[in-house]
Amino acid sequence: MSEQDGNIDVIQASPTKRFFVDMLTRDIELNDAILDLLDNCVDGIQRTIHNTDKETTERPYEGYWAKITVSEDKFTIEDNCGGIPRDIAKNYAFRFGRPDDRTDGEIPTVGIYGIGMKRAIFKMGLSSTIESKHDDEECYKVNIKPEWLKNDEDWELRLLEPEANQENVGTKISISNLHDHIREKFKHAGEFNEQLSELVSTHYTYIIQNGFNVIIDEQIVTPQPLDVLASSFDDYENNQGILPFIYEGTKNGVQIRIVVGFLAQPPGESEVAEYTEAPRKKEQAGWTIIANDRVVLYKDRTRLTGWGTGTVPSYHPQFRDISGVVEFSCNDAEKLPINTTKRGLEAGDELYLYVKDFMCEGLKIFTQHTNIWKGYKEKEKEIFDSANAASIRSVTNNIKSELWVNPKKNPNEKKFIPKLPKPKSETVVSKWIRFSKKQSDIKKVSQYLFDNDDIEPSTVGEKCFDLILEDSKEDLE
Repeated sequence: MSEQDGNIDVIQASPTKRFFVDMLTRDIELNDAILDLLDNCVDGIQRTIHNTDKETTERPYEGYWAKITVSEDKFTIEDNCGGIPRDIAKNYAFRFGRPDDRTDGEIPTVGIYGIGMKRAIFKMGLSSTIESKHDDEECYKVNIKPEWLKNDEDWELRLLEPEANQENVGTKISISNLHDHIREKFKHAGEFNEQLSELVSTHYTYIIQNGFNVIIDEQIVTPQPLDVLASSFDDYENNQGILPFIYEGTKNGVQIRIVVGFLAQPPGESEVAEYTEAPRKKEQAGWTIIANDRVVLYKDRTRLTGWGTGTVPSYHPQFRDISGVVEFSCNDAEKLPINTTKRGLEAGDELYLYVKDFMCEGLKIFTQHTNIWKGYKEKEKEIFDSANAASIRSVTNNIKSELWVNPKKNPNEKKFIPKLPKPKSETVVSKWIRFSKKQSDIKKVSQYLFDNDDIEPSTVGEKCFDLILEDSKEDLE
């Protein structure tokens, strides 16, 4: 055919499903794909409670749950989170990408492109069934089969009537015909479930704390605490207490909260030396970044969150009790400084770079404290003994209004800069004692003193010294 004949040759440029599937699943880990499905559960809750009294309660996720079950042949996630409304299913949920006229623009989600459910399904297998009940009149199922994936001409899916009425108002996704490498991972279900539970306990810690139950292999996931130490305001004003650094503000429509402080009294030099040689506890220091209640970065101690940049020192075990949280909240997920996997930051994002300056400002206050008090650990202990763990979201309630300052004179921002106690020059300086003994001997002494052979060596040594010191005082008197 030619233009002279009135016809133009047509080039076939339509996409293939294989292209979409390969591109969607290439750069995402299996665990992150499963977290995408949990995100959809949370979005369902948000749709359900939007514009209701429950939206503003302290535990808005109370009563909602999601259950995950894996086996060598099948993956299932089931929830009671409100289901997928039929119009969303027909126009948005199963499309490869999210159109501009999406209907969930008023809920705080982290989904930007509308690919999470499809990406998770195709990451795991070739066959799936999605059953959803939004209310008694909106109950349906959708089947995706290998034949559909191979057919580039047919892009339509059918909303089918379920065989039986679904009991819970929610969604159930079953994935089968698993890829070989996924089947191999699921073959070791115990180990996989344990790793997944740990991941969920960190990434959904806020949501779980506020009532959401995630059940993996019939075990309820417990959240990781996100607390800092805070003294009473009377102790703080008397220079005998500690409070965290806090920033709150709104920029470009995104609400921001930063809280950084201590988890416990900073370790002494001997403890740092011991820990450097043989770490025994999981690190709890670092920055946790949260976007719309989902943790996207947990306990980070790298340059990404300010450690080792500018005048902030690089992370060191000396700082193992310094922890901070940054929260971003916005109904427009595109404004959040997160990447497409939703489990990482866009380090060059303009908003994040702005916030990072405040993170570094707060961080320096507490790294400097650990240096100032190095020789005064006994006196410092009195300050920390009066402090209690406080949740990140409640700690701001005790700050008097006159102590907040407006950074850069911006009425949409405020910060609290704590004045931490400093040691008095007349305080007797402590020195640390360090010596090495056989581990077997330390365990014997630990068992003798504490009825436990696994006490920290520094604690065992300190107890020995205290006992001898007490005896020596009696003899000298």
